[in-house]
Amino acid sequence: MDLYQLRTLAAVAELGSLTQASRRLHLSQPAASAQIKALENELGIALFERKHNGLTLTRAGAALLPEVLKLLETAADLILRAKGLRGRLSGTIKVAIVSPTVAETSLLRLGNIMNSMVRRHPMLSIEVHNRNSRSVVAGICSGEFDAGIALGNRDVPNVRRILLRELHYRIVAPGTWPDSARNASWRDIAASPWISAPKHGSHFQMAADLFRKHRFEPVKVIEADSEAVIASLITAGVGLGLMREELAINAEKSGAVLVLDKGRPRTFLQLLYHSTREDDPAIRALLEVMKEIWPDGRCLRTN
Repeated sequence: MDLYQLRTLAAVAELGSLTQASRRLHLSQPAASAQIKALENELGIALFERKHNGLTLTRAGAALLPEVLKLLETAADLILRAKGLRGRLSGTIKVAIVSPTVAETSLLRLGNIMNSMVRRHPMLSIEVHNRNSRSVVAGICSGEFDAGIALGNRDVPNVRRILLRELHYRIVAPGTWPDSARNASWRDIAASPWISAPKHGSHFQMAADLFRKHRFEPVKVIEADSEAVIASLITAGVGLGLMREELAINAEKSGAVLVLDKGRPRTFLQLLYHSTREDDPAIRALLEVMKEIWPDGRCLRTN
């Protein structure tokens, strides 16, 4: 047996799906299936049984899983120790950031972060990937990214959150709408086209919380995958939506939008990394830099 087979076993056990496990591990489904089959042949037992809702561990598989997880943890610790013994930090760290079209690079302080990382760790390669907040979180959970900077106001299982800055939003209407739209009731707001981000993202959650609080649901929702697109649709006259407060105030001054006095939902700009990476030298190096650049950052240790 090898570590690849054990990682596949652990992933299928966690997700209950060969398809999802193969995606997480960047394998084809036949390759993941072959690894499980080879492991079963070597051990001489069946590890999974197929049920209507996916794959579940057999009794034998469930009995072996804790030992498999220990082996994988030991292997990860060995790799970390080896990195620490190399002296100067090297290798590659992959950092995903919410797209600058959603939050400007000045808001992220990305230049300061990268300058400090490059100066302190010249042997460390840094990859920066632009994603929306949902994709940043998903990439942290799957292991695609080592760390990420995203918007969010919800805990994520097995992910450490360091809150960097609180951000407020406002409901805005197109600037071409009558000035009376500023005084729209929640019934009127719910009846108007509402421009929102996809489910499970920070932007969607803020809007959902607002409507739930006032016991309304928008009748017609238009979904856009970035705040920049949402803002462009609002200013084009398509409908209402949320805009970051400072951007909304500036847009109102230019006549592009009308800001409604309907509360200030909040979210956070946050640094994310997986809880199992706590002792990774590259993550530690990034945390040291972030603490200097964001001295008021608040760490949430999410299990």
